[in-house]
Amino acid sequence: MAKVRLLSLLFLFVLSCSVHATLPDWVTTPPQEDDKFYAIGEGQSQEQAEQVALKNLLGQLRTSLEASTQQKQQLVNERFNESINIAINTKIESIPVSQYKVLKIHKESDTFYVLVSVTKPLLALTIKNEISSLLNASQQLMSGKQTGGSVLEWWFSNKQQLQSNIATTNRLLELLPLLSAEDSQLSQRFSQQQQRFSDIQNESCLYVNPMAKQDIQFALRESVVASGLISDNQNCHFSLKAEEHSDVRQLFGKHTASVELKIILFDGKRSIASEQLFETGTSMSSPDFAVRGAYQRLVEKIRRGDSDLIEQLLSN
Repeated sequence: MAKVRLLSLLFLFVLSCSVHATLPDWVTTPPQEDDKFYAIGEGQSQEQAEQVALKNLLGQLRTSLEASTQQKQQLVNERFNESINIAINTKIESIPVSQYKVLKIHKESDTFYVLVSVTKPLLALTIKNEISSLLNASQQLMSGKQTGGSVLEWWFSNKQQLQSNIATTNRLLELLPLLSAEDSQLSQRFSQQQQRFSDIQNESCLYVNPMAKQDIQFALRESVVASGLISDNQNCHFSLKAEEHSDVRQLFGKHTASVELKIILFDGKRSIASEQLFETGTSMSSPDFAVRGAYQRLVEKIRRGDSDLIEQLLSN
């Protein structure tokens, strides 16, 4: 019985090797040339295999870029947003590549294998068109910026798309030198757009007034900064103020503190929105420890929420 099983396994191994051997060399070892990119795609249809090949082709370019810019990115921004980074990679791999060539097709059982190629000049032209499209989209967003009482609402409605557009544009511009296709006009437009974005970000401020409990003040400032706003401009039109109220009771030898924190958003001197946070703390030894515990929970709640508190205030 064991001998039969061993022979069966040996037969399957030989069969798998023979199937693998039928694949052409170009499937396992794609060609390489200085002025072209080659890629292999695999799928249940020829069309699917072509799309996979194009994605793999752009993935090669993205991988080359990441190898040369990873250190620079870490030095410039240690807190680079991972979700935006993923979005950039997805965007690069979904650029509509036109004028590519299907060089070879091979079908093995129900699987199609496709070899595609595209010249570097054509790929560079595709990327430049994508950069122009992103620059135009960002320009349109920034041209619609409103002033006065709605500047913060505008910022929260558009900041994520703007940040994603600008980060993706920057990454695509960095691809062009790899294709020997630098474009000074596109680079200049992008530089001007970055400056405009920086100016808008500086205008979008929310000052956090000094508070008796500095831990609360610092947590609110962190929340404001996490939302992409400037928090330390005392001349800012918008500001946050906190009103605190605490109560301590003792029952069966245990001190229980209740702390209520009312956070108020001001437009100039006018209150326009508020949010209330509530926490409790307990201590067997001291009412002060109970109050301290309640405040610590409030600090953790604010920090845990990141920018949600600010967005809730603006949505009221």
